[in-house]
Amino acid sequence: MCDGLGLYLCNATLAKHFRNIVEPECSTLPIIDFADRDTIITPDLHASLEDLPDWRLVNPGEEFLNPTHYDAASLSDLRCGIYYISEDRINQLRDAIAVSTPRPSPSEAISSILWLHVVRARNIDLNKYPEAKLSLTVNARARMSNPIIPKYFWGNMCEPNAVARMPTADFSSKDFLSFATQRVSSAIQNVNAPAVQRLTGMLVKLPKTTSITWNVDRWPGPDMLIVCLQSIPYTAIDWGTDFGGCCEAFRLQIGDIEGKPDGRCIMFPPRKGDGRGLEVMLQYEKSTLDRLDADEGFTRWFERRS
Repeated sequence: MCDGLGLYLCNATLAKHFRNIVEPECSTLPIIDFADRDTIITPDLHASLEDLPDWRLVNPGEEFLNPTHYDAASLSDLRCGIYYISEDRINQLRDAIAVSTPRPSPSEAISSILWLHVVRARNIDLNKYPEAKLSLTVNARARMSNPIIPKYFWGNMCEPNAVARMPTADFSSKDFLSFATQRVSSAIQNVNAPAVQRLTGMLVKLPKTTSITWNVDRWPGPDMLIVCLQSIPYTAIDWGTDFGGCCEAFRLQIGDIEGKPDGRCIMFPPRKGDGRGLEVMLQYEKSTLDRLDADEGFTRWFERRS
């Protein structure tokens, strides 16, 4: 089990072999040192499920990685759309949000604008769903201490997710972006060493790691997940001349689109020719993507690529 950075490290190592550049010795810690989570993370053994509002116990018969419920017939209408936002537009978006709040980071700004327009495009039933949650993956390696997690640790250090909440009625407010960005920023900051230790402490007391799952209601519910891979240099991996060198763009489908759809978004690292502009993938019904394409407030920032 690894996260986005672990996947990068695996591919970067494989690429070295493709280029016949194999280091005889490795300076990283032996894999055996990572076999026991207690050697990596000091668990908070006093933690309980009440301390983890974004997690819940898995119900009998429920699948850990598939906590949402949907009609299988609706899967035939599911699509993946690729959208692009340029570096200039990212900066313009950050400036627009910063009129009423501290200037957000690129990921905070993009996450907030995606959250706003995706929920609007999905025509969420406000009576059925009074609240919407936005989950974001956060690399917690640099936030850990006692012990410090190696920068290039191969395991999964993107749990727990950052989770922001907003009333669905607020998605029609002109002040949404200001409030949402603040909540996204706060949620990201809350993914710290104590949060990781609480989750680990809870896992220690459970029969298996899949005894709990995320306390969310993703597609066709109102909640959304953004997988943040934009800072990982996948496109810089050199596979050697026999395999085309570096890739032009990076694509990844997390989960089985036919078996475990949940309306997720993935932020991809920049293409070689895009500077610091970013691509995002949205996984929704064709009708939702069509409404996004017709939304001038969305297309002001993003252009559809495929």
